[in-house]
Amino acid sequence: MPPELLAARWNALMRACDLDPALASPHFDVLVAAYGERHRAYHDLEHVAHMFAELDGVPLWDPAVEWATWYHDAVYRPGGRDNETRSAALARGGLEALGLQRLERRVVQLIEATRLHRIDAEDTAALLFLDADLAILGSEPTAYLRYAEGVREEHRAIPGFLYARGRRAFLRELLGRPSIFMTPHFRDRYDRHARENLQSELARLES
Repeated sequence: MPPELLAARWNALMRACDLDPALASPHFDVLVAAYGERHRAYHDLEHVAHMFAELDGVPLWDPAVEWATWYHDAVYRPGGRDNETRSAALARGGLEALGLQRLERRVVQLIEATRLHRIDAEDTAALLFLDADLAILGSEPTAYLRYAEGVREEHRAIPGFLYARGRRAFLRELLGRPSIFMTPHFRDRYDRHARENLQSELARLES
């Protein structure tokens, strides 16, 4: 999704929330700067755009999900244990500044759920949001390889053997799940491909 389309999507969200896009533009600028940080190689605006593209494929439009998608990786420090909490706090501040306190609790809940990717199994909107965040796992092999390389680049300060150990544990945990995705929409489309991608990466790390 080109930058101009992301800006158009932001402006559409502002109008849907009865906000003047011009008044909200400083918050958009903050997000663009955050996702453009030099240490990011995967958790950037391309990832945000990919999530929106995936969410556009489901029968869902929820303003809280839109806000959560914009802010869910706004704070990202590789290896940081409080990225989700700090991203949620940034979202809370933005919503309060714009007079959207009614959305604050839900948006914070969604963002904080991305830490463990677990939430109430009856919360369909949240499940779709979380599945969209992981949809890259089921992409075609070349795109998946770019994702894996991007994540490694973000963790370049970690020695290779330590990174490989942690990454293998992450891949095995995903592969050990009965289903990688929690909704039929994403499970039917991506689960098999995701398992193939994960197994291929695991094999490379074990060779």
